Order: sequence, then structure tokens, then C-alpha cells
Amino acid sequence: MRINESEEKKELVNRLCNSLLTQKQIIIDRLKEHVNNNLIHFQNVSHETIQLLANLGKDEYLCFDTESCREYFNNEHERVWCWSLSNTINDIVIYGYSLDDFFNFMKELYKWKEFNFDKKAKSKNLNIKMWIHNLAWDSEFCKYWFDKNGYKYFSKIMYDDNSVEDEFLDCNAWNIVENNGQVYNATIQMKMNDIKIGKKTFKSFIKIKMYDSVKLIPDKLETIGTDIIKVDKMFYKLGSEFDYEKIRPYDYILEDIEKCYVYNDVYILKEFIRQYYINNNLNGYTASGIAFNNMLNFMFPNASKKYEEFTNVYPEIKDRKIIELIDDSYSGGFTYCNKKHKGKVIEKEGHSVDRNSSYPSAMMYNKLPYGIPKYFTGKYKFDENYDIALQKVHFDGFRRKEGSHIGFIKIGSCCDFLQDIKEYGYKKNDYTHTNFDENGQLMTCNYNLVLTIDELELLKSVYDFYTYRKIGDTTLKGSKNLVKKLDYIEGVKFLSKVGDLAEFINDCTARKIKYKKEKNKCGVTVAKRDMNSIYGKLGSGFTRKIMNYIKDDEGFFHLERKYINDSEYDYEERRKYYRPYSSFTTSYGRIALLNVIIGIEKKYGEDEFLYSDTDSVYATLSVKQFRTLGIELHKTKLGAWDIEKEFTKFKCLGAKKYLLYGHEYEDELSEDENRNLPSKLFPHCSGLPNEIQDTLNFDNFYLGAIYRKKQKKKVIGGYRLEWIYFTLKDFTFY
Repeated sequence: MRINESEEKKELVNRLCNSLLTQKQIIIDRLKEHVNNNLIHFQNVSHETIQLLANLGKDEYLCFDTESCREYFNNEHERVWCWSLSNTINDIVIYGYSLDDFFNFMKELYKWKEFNFDKKAKSKNLNIKMWIHNLAWDSEFCKYWFDKNGYKYFSKIMYDDNSVEDEFLDCNAWNIVENNGQVYNATIQMKMNDIKIGKKTFKSFIKIKMYDSVKLIPDKLETIGTDIIKVDKMFYKLGSEFDYEKIRPYDYILEDIEKCYVYNDVYILKEFIRQYYINNNLNGYTASGIAFNNMLNFMFPNASKKYEEFTNVYPEIKDRKIIELIDDSYSGGFTYCNKKHKGKVIEKEGHSVDRNSSYPSAMMYNKLPYGIPKYFTGKYKFDENYDIALQKVHFDGFRRKEGSHIGFIKIGSCCDFLQDIKEYGYKKNDYTHTNFDENGQLMTCNYNLVLTIDELELLKSVYDFYTYRKIGDTTLKGSKNLVKKLDYIEGVKFLSKVGDLAEFINDCTARKIKYKKEKNKCGVTVAKRDMNSIYGKLGSGFTRKIMNYIKDDEGFFHLERKYINDSEYDYEERRKYYRPYSSFTTSYGRIALLNVIIGIEKKYGEDEFLYSDTDSVYATLSVKQFRTLGIELHKTKLGAWDIEKEFTKFKCLGAKKYLLYGHEYEDELSEDENRNLPSKLFPHCSGLPNEIQDTLNFDNFYLGAIYRKKQKKKVIGGYRLEWIYFTLKDFTFY
């Protein structure tokens, strides 16, 4: 009897496996048929299609992707072996085998531009707008093509209608906007033959503007294809069917499965741009830029000059001293692991709480700055008109009151070093409860911080501050010369309003609810990103250092700052926003978070606090205990705290590196019913690929653990993904 049951189970498993394989083969066969009808080599494209692509409307785009492999004759180098180009009008995808092919096809499009047939056409240029997912990757290959073909580099941004430097006006040129390793866009100018109309001669160019779709949603295309937009399953990314390591020779011809792979990525990209970007009438090329433009349209619907209306309320700040204080005050979220529990498995019931839309709630309910601020020296004195302020303070030593070991001040922030903090287990960006060593000597001194008045008052309530005594201009060093004192240096005070952008935040919330009911995931995502990105755009810098791309002796491209003289950088002016708004917004977010942590310390002891990250807190408290902290618990209310997870085991290794065993908390169930819900592992280790995180457990997740993953490596010709072994260290992914 048991033998028959076993055989029946095997037979059932075999039938299921065969059924799944059959279904997969049916999907692949459908895909192959679709690809055969829509994938066209660039030399075989019909004149109708070329003319369509050459004359796209202002709200229509091309989408571009490349595939690369090792050089056939030099495996240390990399090259593009295939490219694909889709459009947001139909399903046709055009492909070729090298970047030479691609730029030759751009010239073919130029021939079919309307001005070649309509001499009255105003523009004599072919202007192409193109989306690429992860532009940093593809643009690296383009740099080598530009270099090989004699293109000149612009150190400033090249605009559609003209060039910013006359010397480059009449040549082939390129520009890439890159900042802190992030590539935002690229511009390519291809000089064509002059056009003569009667006695007039017009210069003519192909101008290609490339935008990075990762800046819209920072996720993999395959995830966007399954979670955000609606596409047929046959267009999902192929996996093991495609040989990523294969070295293709120069005369290589695509196999059927490779055609499907090449087609799918650029198809999903064009559907992403069509469904998410075009259908929602988005304006801008980053999530924060789109949020800002949507805010302008909402707040000033009838204004012809919306940005000017914005600057009437949030004007340009020109005083360099004030700008520096504002810049020094602007920082992000507070992320901290309780050092007492670091690396240990905590086997105790606990919960995590997450603040609903922390920064948008600050924009709704807190005083935020506007107008031209005023500079002051010394300590801020209350001003009923300029009633919020940034205060610069100086101190040398600090120590948490009542012996707490949870730290809110970075030990290496804006200070001088008296000892090697590494010997005490600290890194520069570590938050600490004190900068005194075990012998009562200072490890660091001479701190100069710029904080909002509210955040400063919160820190004063939990820290004692010390300053070296002075005799005249002489500072007396040594612990015996420390005085419990905080020096107030200077600051900036602002006019304030509550909820100036509240209507926009309410509109985002209403759109999110509406699109959820309609099951419109794209609309929901746009509304969420509008609400959570607007403060970041307002915090954009006033200027950008101008950089040059330099090719070094080894053949690699890297950025080098452009100098006016030995001490000054060349700057490019940027569109003005209003950074103090963002500085106060993030400060209010930190204050809300720190108040919860301090509440846990005072009521239940610092050992119950485990970890925090920007807008969430993990602690070994019950739901009832969280309620006693005086915070509002609500699933959706803006600014309230939502019980997110319940767990019975927790392990944290540092910032953004933790693992818990538990489940999503269900508000409609009682605490006892929640305890009976099935649990699973929730890993979070920023920088680790999902496939590695899925293998983590409490035994193999530790500092010093060795993992294997693919990592981008710069090589001659472009980039390459290589398998590497790396050790999980304390500073990794910080």
C-alpha cells in the first residue's frame, strides 16, 4: 500500500513538471513567433518605419539597449555585440551588431527627417529623445566609440537648440551629466552636411538625448515588468535559456533564443515608458524632477510662468554665508543599530513600527521656511516673524545623560581627531553616546554642527556638552579645562508656514487611493513617488562642479574637476530650488524617530531598542507597550505609526543589515491571533543581490561571512559583470 502511494506521488510530481515544461515551451513558442514578426535588422527596415521613427512627436520616444561580451581576440576587453531599439508607438524592435551600426542607422533616420522634404520646416536638426535603463552601463561603451571616432567632449551641458561653447558648435561632440557616480543623461551631437536653401546655408546636426529610466524607478526591468506595468508573461526576462558568458565573433548571427532575449528587455522598457511615463503625462526625467513639475502644475494651474510663481514664495538665496550654513544643516535619515545587540540573535517577541510618509507628514503639519532668510550671530533669540532657525553650535566633548549608550551624534562629523578612533572600534560616520574614552580623555574635539532649533533642543535634553576653556584667544586643552557649556556661533532665521504644500500632498494621497481602487499600479507608483520625492528636489544644490572626462594612460575614462585656477573649481549654475525647506523637513523626520527611541529608553530601558532606519523602529516591545509611548498607531494616517512586523528572532549587523523571523502584522486580528500567523525569514542587507539574501539564515549571516556575487567591473571598452568573493564587513553597504 505504501509503495503504491509513493509511486502515485512520483507520478503526480512528474505530471506537474511535464505540465510546467509544456506551458513554458508554449510561452517561448508564442514569443518566438512574435519576435520573428517584429524584430528587424537595421538594414532591412522599411522606408515607412524609418520615416515614422525619424519624425516622432514631442511625446514619443525611442528606447535603447545594448548587449556586450568579451572581445573575441582580446578577452580582457569588452565590446557591444548587439544593440536593440524600440519605440513607444508600435512593437517593432530594430537591432544591429555594433555601435557603428547604431550610429549609421541614426544617419539613415536623418535622411528621412521632414526637413529633407519640406524646405519650410523650422528645424534643420534631427532631435532624438531616447530612454536607456541603467545609462551608466551603456554610456561607458559609447565613450570608447566617441574616442575612436574623434568626437569632442563638452564640459558643460549641451542643449537641443545650440551648444554652450562656440568652439564645439560645428563638430561631432558628446556630453554626459554625472554626479557622485550617478549618470543622469547624455547628449550626442553628430554633424551633418550643411543644408542650402536659396542663398542661405544652415548648419545641421543629429542631436541624441539619452535619459536613464532607472531615475524614474530604481529597480530592475524584470521587476518593473512584473510588479508595475502590464505585459504578457511571454515578455518576462529569460534566464538560463540565454548564455551570458558566450564570446561572440564579429560576424556572429543571432540565434532564435538570443533574438527573444534581445527583444524582451527593450520591449519591457518601451512599455514602461509608454504606460508609466507617457500615459501619465509626466514631465521631467527623474522622479524628483517629475514630482516638482507636478507640484507646480497643481499649485499654479493657471500661471503661464509656474516656476516664477514658485520663486516668488521660495526665492533664490544669494548670500554665500547663508548658503554654506544651509548646506551644512542638510542631512538624511537616522540609521542606527544598538551596539549592545550588534551581531547577536535576539530571541524575544518584538515589533517594528513604521511612520506613514514621514517627510510628507512634516510638509503637512510642521513649520517650514519660505522667503529670504536673515543671518544672525550668537544664539537665536525668538522672533515672532522669523520664528524658525538654523543654529550653528560649537563644542568639544559630549556625553549622554543618565548613562545611556545609544548615540545620536556622529563621532567623526565636523571635528578634529585627538586619537585614532579605530582603536576604539569607531568609524567616522558612527553615531555614539560619547567622545570620551574609558580614561575620561577626549578622542575628538572642535565640533561645529548646524541644526534646526528643535533638533538642537532635543539633543540638549539627552546630552551634556563640554567646551575647552579659553583665556583670550588661547584655548586651554586637556580634560581638566573642559567646561559644561555649548557655544552658539551664528545662524539663519526664516519666515515660516504650516502646510504650504499640504494641498499637493492631499492630492497625491487622493490619487493613490483612486488608482488603488482602479488597480492602476502605474498611477499608484507615480502618486507615491510624487509625495515622497518632492522634498528631495527642493533640496537640490545651487551649483554643480563642471567635470571633464579624461582618458588615462591605461585606457580608462574617469572624471576630473575643471579648475579656473589652482584653488577654484569651475561651476555651472543650476535651476534654483529651496534647500532650507528640505533641511527642515528631514530634521522633523529625525526628531519624530529619535523621540520614539528616547521614549523606549526612558520607559523600558535601552536594551529593548534594537534598530532604526529613517522612519522605522525595531524593539522588543508588545503592541500595548508601543501605545504607552504616546505615539499614534494607525495603518494609513499620515504621520502616524503603523505596526509593520511581529517577530520572535532578530539579528542586526549594522546599518541596513538585519534579519528577522516573523510575519506582517495584521491590524484586524488580536495580538494572540497575530502570534499564531505563519512566520518566515525577512532578510535585509543593502547591496546583496536578492538571490543571496534568499539564502540567508541566522547562522550564515554574520560580519566576516563570505558571499559570491556578480559585480560591475570597468574594463577597456566598457563594463563587465564578474563573479567575485567578498567579505561582509561592518562598513559594507553603509
